[in-house]
Order: sequence, then structure tokens, then C-alpha cells
Amino acid sequence: MQKWEYIDIHRVRVWKERQKDIEYHKANDWIDYIFHPDGSEEKIEGNIIIFINQLGEKGWELVSISPRSSYLGGYHYTHHIAAPDFAGFTDTEIWVFKRLKP
Repeated sequence: MQKWEYIDIHRVRVWKERQKDIEYHKANDWIDYIFHPDGSEEKIEGNIIIFINQLGEKGWELVSISPRSSYLGGYHYTHHIAAPDFAGFTDTEIWVFKRLKP
């Protein structure tokens, strides 16, 4: 029977502070972390494409990407106005990789 092991890459970003002369917010760059099969984690430095190609060389296959949004947008109850609507802004992606256990 085949047995698999898995790792996750979590990509995280947040909104930048809105600049005075710009009417909209911009997203920060992605920050990437890898979660190893032993439960340890580390920040990925450098280009993510180079990193995932290195994973492929080690037998890891990307099997899914799940975007997440933890921002709620809509009505601003305190000021009774419509709030900037960040709902649906992807602030986290989880990339799951698998390979056959050695």
C-alpha cells in the first residue's frame, strides 16, 4: 500500500496603511512559511517559484491551493456608513504538497 507525506506552504499578506493621496488600500507582498511533516515551520526566503521547483526536485507534488479571506466588509455600524469592503480579499493561501513516503 502506498503511503504519503504532506507539507503545507502558507502564504500570508495584509493591507498596507492607506496613503493620504490614494483613495484605495493596497496589499502587502506575500510572506511564505513552510510547515514540514514533523510539525516544524520556517519562513521561506527568496523567490517562491525557485523554492517550489526545488520541492519538485525532491519529489513533492502540488495537489491543492486554498485561498482564504478573514476580512469582513460591509456596513460600518459606528459611523452608519458603508465601510471599505474588503470581503473576499485573499489574505492567506494554503498550498498543499504530497510525496510518497520513503
